[in-house]
Amino acid sequence: MERDELLEWLGLILAILIWWPALFGWFPLAYEIVVWVFSGGVVSLVLVRRLRRVREGLRYSREIMDAQRQVPPGYPPGTGPVRPLSPDKDTGERGRHPPGNAAGDDQ
Repeated sequence: MERDELLEWLGLILAILIWWPALFGWFPLAYEIVVWVFSGGVVSLVLVRRLRRVREGLRYSREIMDAQRQVPPGYPPGTGPVRPLSPDKDTGERGRHPPGNAAGDDQ
């Protein structure tokens, strides 16, 4: 569990615990205001942070799926052409070519 997740759980547990005095009938106006503001703030903060993490995970999954779909024919799944920034020092070619495509014509 990451530190942020631990802090979220602690905040939620604290938000639940501060409602206990209401069960015993001790709920003055000032305490009620603090409880509602704190509870609403914690729940809202946790909701927003978790939604962001879910969106980030979905974006990452989408990037992986898109990368797997763009693999040219002739390569095994999960691999693809490697295109270094500079040409190969021995042959002058850039990257690998699909099997059976010795000329290096990428189509």
